[in-house]
Amino acid sequence: MRNESNPAYPKYIFKGLEAEMGRPRVWDSENYDQYPVKYEQGSLFVDQMSEIQLFIFNIGKIFNSKTDTQFNFHKFKETLGASFADVLAQFDDLVICMDEAHHYYAPASMKAINYLKPILGLEFTATPKSPSNVIYSYDVARGAAEGYLKIPVVMGRSNIAGYSQDDIEEMKIRDGLTLHEHRKTVLREYCTNNELDYVKPIVLIACKDTDHAKKIRALIDSDDFMNGKYKGKVIEIHSKQTGEESEENVRLLLSIESVANPIEIVLHVYKLKEGWDVNNLFTIILNICSFQGH
Repeated sequence: MRNESNPAYPKYIFKGLEAEMGRPRVWDSENYDQYPVKYEQGSLFVDQMSEIQLFIFNIGKIFNSKTDTQFNFHKFKETLGASFADVLAQFDDLVICMDEAHHYYAPASMKAINYLKPILGLEFTATPKSPSNVIYSYDVARGAAEGYLKIPVVMGRSNIAGYSQDDIEEMKIRDGLTLHEHRKTVLREYCTNNELDYVKPIVLIACKDTDHAKKIRALIDSDDFMNGKYKGKVIEIHSKQTGEESEENVRLLLSIESVANPIEIVLHVYKLKEGWDVNNLFTIILNICSFQGH
């Protein structure tokens, strides 16, 4: 959201709104302990700025299930003279927007949210907890009809009798990448004929665990697979990556829409299910366990 709140960023989300509300200030896990606070007669006082302020945290930053609410968010900060949770609780106009709100209904989550004393909580989810508090609904069918969503096309095989699981898995990957190459050709022709910037399609392969991801990468990112077509064009995204490898993969993932970025295939293990904002994902290949026995 720090990028999305920068007017120079291509996906700036407040375009056209600044005249009404000013440019929002953004506070997140990297700078929240620098928030300006005052003390009057020993009491914490928050300067009510006229501009809109955004405080961006995931629910895991707001509470820790092992110790209920004691996490960095709730710990005393010398730079603030209080915890940041105490700072937020001073606002009399705090609104909490909960993306994928179905994750927030655990008792510890609700306790942490209520501690902040918001005047309003707005939930965003495809699976509302209760239909009685829905104030606006925009379903998948309408999104597809109005052109905001791609219409999925499912490709599969029925003639898999006698093949091993490894054979079926490689067959699925080859079929998916054959479709990917076709889409690359169609997109290049369309963009050329209509004098548009080329859209580079990418492939997402869902893996069942980190060992599975390494196995798939070893297959695809080699000279032997499809004549080495995808060597150097594959990244893995999972929680076991650390240090320079993780940072480099995140950098490549964030710039994956760029034609200058060589990556065409992303292997993920339950890391990109929600909230990954890209416009060029055209092909998804599920791991073999998803349809085992079918």
